[in-house]
Amino acid sequence: MMGLALIKLSSAVVSIALGSAILARDHGLKANRLIAAFLLCNAWWASLEFFLYQQSDSAAATVLLRWMSLGWMPLGVLCMHASLTLSSTEDHPAARLIPFLYGGLAVVMPFAVWTNLAIGGAAPTPLGWRPLLNPGMAAAYLLMAVPVVVILVNWRGAMELSRTDGQLQLARIVFFGLSGVLVAGTVTAIALPLLEIDSIGFSTSLIAAVGLATAWTLRTHGHSLISPQAFAREILDTLEDGVVLVGDGGIVRDANGAFRRMVGACESGDVSGRIDDWIPGFPVGGTANDAPVVVELRTQTGEAVPIVVSEPVACHEGGRLVGQAYLLRDRREVVSLQRQLVVSARLA
Repeated sequence: MMGLALIKLSSAVVSIALGSAILARDHGLKANRLIAAFLLCNAWWASLEFFLYQQSDSAAATVLLRWMSLGWMPLGVLCMHASLTLSSTEDHPAARLIPFLYGGLAVVMPFAVWTNLAIGGAAPTPLGWRPLLNPGMAAAYLLMAVPVVVILVNWRGAMELSRTDGQLQLARIVFFGLSGVLVAGTVTAIALPLLEIDSIGFSTSLIAAVGLATAWTLRTHGHSLISPQAFAREILDTLEDGVVLVGDGGIVRDANGAFRRMVGACESGDVSGRIDDWIPGFPVGGTANDAPVVVELRTQTGEAVPIVVSEPVACHEGGRLVGQAYLLRDRREVVSLQRQLVVSARLA
């Protein structure tokens, strides 16, 4: 029994160390905070499992089993949220579920901890304690399992993509690791207790192992946790020149932060619509003689801003043309200098 308790304690220590290391590396990244929260929830779960092995009283064991809900219930939502953030797919239809899942957690978790709706008690076994489950456990289990299933469905295609060895290895670790955690947790924490069969829960150890394997893969292969799409977005938003992606019919499909500032919109402001709405006479499809041209951009306040439009760059996705990217350079400073030179020449 002491050996099992030490395994749980080790899982908690590993999860705390990994979560703290991620926050220390860069706590400003949303994905890092989500991953750290995921690991710290696992640490809470494993820590209470360690103390559960020290209990001899049924009432105390029941309290610990209920408080474990604060550790395992949020894991599915946190993992789903972190996966969508890391892959820059927060506009994926599945992302619409996240607010509702967090809301469901806020409603169900207090009942799981303070009432017997999910866990009615604890029964002693040769392997420790077995929870006595009530119907409320179904809602708690779904809040954890549904997000994990959504992640696994989306990750399935990652096994077939052309990737570097490190990226493919990381995809396999996450895919098979989450699959193992879901299956193991379902069998040991739900199915076997319902059948009144004694079992040893090792989901926390699996999660800690997935975290270690992920850290080892990143250290060995050196590729970034940030997806190429997120990295490209970060680079584009650091540019002082505007970049706009124009699709069929002159529709604005995307724009970087500099373009939004040019038109006077906030960083998350809407710049959709036709490019002609912002730049009358915009040379969609190309520029004269493939050379930069000077046009005027209209801001939200109606101000005319002289800009230079570069020749377009075709952008493809999955072998299909999705639009043309243009570089827009603000010429107000150049125009101002030209006027000063003209005035100086007249004065001379």
